[in-house]
Amino acid sequence: MISIPGFSKSKGLLLLALLAALALILARLHCAAVYRVDSDEPQHLHVVWGVANGLVPYRDLFDNHSPLFQLLCAPLFRALGDQADILTRMRLAMIPLYLGCLGCIYFIGAKVFSRRCGLLAAALTAFAPRFFCTSIEFRPDTLWALVWLLALAALTCLRRPSARWLAGGFLLGVAFSISMKSALMALDLAGAGAFTWLVCREHLGRPDPRRCARSAALFLGGMSIVPSLLLLGFASLNGLDALGYCLIRHNLVAAAVRTHFLSPREIAVLGAFAFLLWWSRRMLRAMPDPALGVRRVFLLLACGLYPVLLFVFWPLVTREDFLPLLPMVCLAAVSVLLEMLDQLAPRIPHPGWLPATLAACLVAVEIHADISTVRPWQNRTALQARFITQMLQLTDPGDYVMDAKGEAIYRQRPYYYVLEEMTRWKLQRGQLVDDIPESMIAQGVCVAAKCPQRYPLRTAGFLKDNFVPVGCRLLVAGKILKSAPAGSATGFSLAIPSTYALVWKSGQGEALLDGLPYTAPVPLNAGSHTLDILRGSGPVALVWARAVQRGFRPFYQPSKEEKRELKQAILDNIL
Repeated sequence: MISIPGFSKSKGLLLLALLAALALILARLHCAAVYRVDSDEPQHLHVVWGVANGLVPYRDLFDNHSPLFQLLCAPLFRALGDQADILTRMRLAMIPLYLGCLGCIYFIGAKVFSRRCGLLAAALTAFAPRFFCTSIEFRPDTLWALVWLLALAALTCLRRPSARWLAGGFLLGVAFSISMKSALMALDLAGAGAFTWLVCREHLGRPDPRRCARSAALFLGGMSIVPSLLLLGFASLNGLDALGYCLIRHNLVAAAVRTHFLSPREIAVLGAFAFLLWWSRRMLRAMPDPALGVRRVFLLLACGLYPVLLFVFWPLVTREDFLPLLPMVCLAAVSVLLEMLDQLAPRIPHPGWLPATLAACLVAVEIHADISTVRPWQNRTALQARFITQMLQLTDPGDYVMDAKGEAIYRQRPYYYVLEEMTRWKLQRGQLVDDIPESMIAQGVCVAAKCPQRYPLRTAGFLKDNFVPVGCRLLVAGKILKSAPAGSATGFSLAIPSTYALVWKSGQGEALLDGLPYTAPVPLNAGSHTLDILRGSGPVALVWARAVQRGFRPFYQPSKEEKRELKQAILDNIL
C-alpha cells in the first residue's frame, strides 16, 4: 500500500466526505432546475409573492398552511423580482434545509448511538427516494422536517433539563408555525414519553411532581413563543379570524374515510413498533449507562411511534409527510441493525466491512430509484417557465388571473379559495358554492390558466364557453365563431365585458359586428351580439384585444411536449 507523507487516513476520509458532499450539492442544483413541478409549489410561491407585496395571508389571499415559512421566504422572493424561472431559483433555498436535515440525523445518531450509526443513517436518508425527491420541491415541509429533527436533537442530546425542555418546546412551537400537522409530532412526543416511562420505570424511579410541573411549564412556555408572536401580528392586521378559518375550520374535513380493516402497511408499522418496544427493553438491560439507555429508548420509540400515528390514525397521508418520517426510520433501522451485527461479529469473518457494504448496496438502490424518478436528462420545468413568461407578457401587475392553485404566482386571483384537496372536497359536497364564474365577471377577469382537472364542472364549462387558448396553458376571454351563410348574422353571447378583436385563422376578412363594420377592436358589453361575415374564409375568433395587441393569437394547439407533460403529470398525480 502506497503511503503519502503528511496524508493520514482520517484526512483521506475527510477529503472523501467533502467530495461526496460537493457531488451531492451539484446533483441537487441540477435537480432543482429539471425536476417536475408539483401543483403545491406555485401555491406556496403565490402566497410568498403576496407577503412580499404587502398582502396579508388568510385575510387578502387564501392559504391553509401555517405562515412562518412564507414569511421567511418573502425577502428572498422580493430580492429576485419577477422571473420566469422563479420556481427554480426559490428551490435553491431548499438545499441548505436538505443538508441541515442530514446534519441533524448524523448528529443525533452520533450522540445517542455512535458516529458510525449517524453516518450510515444520514447516507441512507440522503438518497431515500421520497426524501430526496420531495425535498427538491419548494414547500414548507422541508423546513418543517428540519425543525422536527432539531427538536428531537434538543430533547435527546442536551444535558441540562431546563435547556432541554425549553429548547424542545420552542422548536415544537416553530414547527406548529410552519405546519399544523405538527399536532402529529406533539402526539408522537407524548406517546414516546409515556412508553419510555413504561419501559424504563425501574431506572427512572418515581416521578417528582414539582420537577414534572417545572419541565412542563418550560416546554409549554417555549412552545408558545413563536405562535404567540404570529397571532399578535395577525391580530394587529385584522387577520386573526381569517387565520382561524383557514388553518383550523377549513382543514377540519373528513378527507379520508377508512372503510377497511388494517391494511398490510398498517399491520407492518404496528409490528415494527411492537418489535421496537421489545428491543428497547432488551437494549436497556444491556446498557452500562442507564441515562444513555433511557435516551436511546425514547429516541427509538419516537421513531417507531410516528409511522403508527401517521399510517394508522392520521386521516390524510401525503408524500410530504414522509420528509420527517424517513430520517427517523433510517436512524432506528440502522441502530438496530448495527447492534445485531455487533452481536453476530464473533461468527462473521471481517465483520467491520459488513455495515458499510450493506449501506453502500442500499444507497446504490436508492440512487437508481432517484434517477428513475427525477429523470435528470429531461427538463420538466420548461413549460412552467414558459407559462410564467407568457402570463407576464400578457398581463399587467394590477390584472387578476384565474387559476386553480396560484399557478400565475405574480397575479391576484378573483376567487378566494385555492382549489386544493380540501376545497374540492367541500365543493363536491355542497359545503362551498361554485361561484367562480360570478367572481371572474365581477373582477372583469380576461385571463385564466388551463387546468380542467381541478376546476369544478360549472367553472370548467364557463371557461370552455367563454375563453380560448392563446399559449402554453393560457386562456383569454373570447369565442371561436362559426360563420353563417352570406347575408345572415351569427348570434353569440359574451359573459365578460371588455374590448375585443376579430381574428381570422387564415388571411383577413370583413365583417359586421352588431350591424356595424368592424375596423378595429371594439368595446363589447356582456350579453347577446351578432356577427355577419362579408368576406374571408375559415374560422374566425373574437378575442380579448390586448392579447392580439401583444402578439398572441387564438387557435393555439399544444405542442407534443406540452401534451406529453400533461399526460405524465396526470400519471404522477401532481396537478
